[in-house]
Amino acid sequence: ALAKNNLIDAKKLLDLLVGVHPLDPKLRIDRAHCLMKSGHLLESLWDSTMALATLDDRNQVDLNSEEESSMAESLKKVRNKQILRSRILSVRAGAYAALHKYGKARDDYESALELFPTHPDLQKAVQDVKMLIYAGKLVKQSKELFAKHKYFKAASVLTTFLKKIPLPHLHISVLCNRSACYLASREYGKCVADCTRALNFFHAFKDQPPPGSDIHFSQENDTPRTLGWLRTSHIRRGSALCWQGKLEDGLKDYLMALSLQKKIEKIKFVASQSGEKETKYEGERIDINTQDGSIIGLERKLGLWSLLFFLFPCSFLLILNYFLYIFCMLHLIICMVVISLSKCSVCIVHINQEKMV
Repeated sequence: ALAKNNLIDAKKLLDLLVGVHPLDPKLRIDRAHCLMKSGHLLESLWDSTMALATLDDRNQVDLNSEEESSMAESLKKVRNKQILRSRILSVRAGAYAALHKYGKARDDYESALELFPTHPDLQKAVQDVKMLIYAGKLVKQSKELFAKHKYFKAASVLTTFLKKIPLPHLHISVLCNRSACYLASREYGKCVADCTRALNFFHAFKDQPPPGSDIHFSQENDTPRTLGWLRTSHIRRGSALCWQGKLEDGLKDYLMALSLQKKIEKIKFVASQSGEKETKYEGERIDINTQDGSIIGLERKLGLWSLLFFLFPCSFLLILNYFLYIFCMLHLIICMVVISLSKCSVCIVHINQEKMV
């Protein structure tokens, strides 16, 4: 069932087997692998840790009860235990990586690599995890710079991320963050370009998501997190367009963001009603909080200011027309008063002249 990717049946069968043989590390690690593929990361982490502990206990028992055997059999047992330990460490490292605990994932991958130093998959996994750790450092540095209002330096750090981290699914969030830096520094053209590029990534990855991505790009599997990134990109681009004076284009992006927000609320409501675990929109998987973080959370303020900027010309023109109307009426009244006073003065002069005559 696990080979056919039938995770539900595989988990039920493995639950029964683990209940009968709770100290079998092979059954534990099979269930841990099944749980990790189905998204139950904490349970997978628990099972893999238990499998490693039972394997160590079994090794100690085998050493205590070891009898004379041939050299070939001993080497075969050692080889099988090394393979099983490497698999357990790899599964646990995958669970750690999915939980974004990249330091622990690196330690487990390196321990597995010590058993099989020439294994290409383990070598690549260690390199990928080290790359993610470096990416996390860049993101943390950019957030600190942004919090200090050093927008140009924060954008420069994120540009370094884009050049040195060849993971396209992470580029989407980084582009969105860099657009916030450009928007805060009033580089509206660059902000529009980054948001457009991020949206193009989404559309390009709908048919074939990049390897290692935990973002659902297809519309059939929309999640609040995926829709949240789309919403953020539209809000930022709409803000930049409004500041550029392209109010109609900015309004289109705002309306699109509003429709995405309604979808997010609907998905969360359905999930809460059906008893499913609500998927939190975290914004970015390398410790960039897109809702409350200092970088991405700026779109609320900027979106509000852009909306005011959009409504300001209309309200300003109405108020200006009102004051112009009042000014014209006052001017007309003053002119009429002045004309009437001048006529009265002329009449008085004529009367006085007649009296003098």
